[in-house]
Amino acid sequence: MILEVLTVRVEPERLEEFVALDREVWTETLRKQPGFIRKEAWLGEDPDEVTFGVWWESREALAAFPSATTDELDRQMSRIPSSIVGVRVMDIVLSSCGEP
Repeated sequence: MILEVLTVRVEPERLEEFVALDREVWTETLRKQPGFIRKEAWLGEDPDEVTFGVWWESREALAAFPSATTDELDRQMSRIPSSIVGVRVMDIVLSSCGEP
């Protein structure tokens, strides 16, 4: 299993609107994608940033997401100005104190 972590900068007064739009545009599409497990949005100390955690079965599942779909979803998200400030993909290892 892998975790894709994306941090996005958005005007603070539009952050809630952006997260709602992301849920409508990205999350609903991801739910139909083979290999997608779940997605969460996290707000941290910076009032203009939201971080999304997206769990995938494998790197292959993530890589199989169609680039044309990514382009279309990004176009839909452009209604609210934003910029991606960080992207990481990490392998999740099993731990004796947590669930996979």
